[in-house]
This record gives sequence, structure tokens and C-alpha cells, in this order.
Amino acid sequence: MAWPELYAAWLRDPVGVTPPGGESGAAVFERIEVLCAKLRAEAARTFLMVSHKTLLRFLIARLVGIEPSRARSATELA
Repeated sequence: MAWPELYAAWLRDPVGVTPPGGESGAAVFERIEVLCAKLRAEAARTFLMVSHKTLLRFLIARLVGIEPSRARSATELA
């Protein structure tokens, strides 16, 4: 693993830690807010969403009311 300390920090704080050249969890969560607004506006339509695990965890956390900082906890999303 290239950056074990950074990865460990990200696991502890996925919202506040930003990988080099990457997007912060806070920025991802802001995009999710925009996505949720668009989905609400188009509620009568059917959607297929394809994504990666981190974005999906943040989206699920948002939809069920879990703090974004706890989105990586499998027990929180189970």
C-alpha cells in the first residue's frame, strides 16, 4: 500500500481526509445532496445508478440519516 498512514486516517475520518489529487468526503457528500435533489425532482422516473462503494455508502448514509463520518461502518449501514 502506497500511503498506509493516510489510508488509516481516511478510515477514521472519511469526510475530512482527502487523498492526494482526490476528492474529499465532504465534496462527495455535497454531490450526493445535488443527486438527491435531482432524484426527488424526477421521482416518477426509473433510474439505474452505477457507482463505486464509497459513493454508495455516502448515499445510503444520506438516505437513512446516518452521519457522513460514519458511512464506512458496515454495522451502521446493515
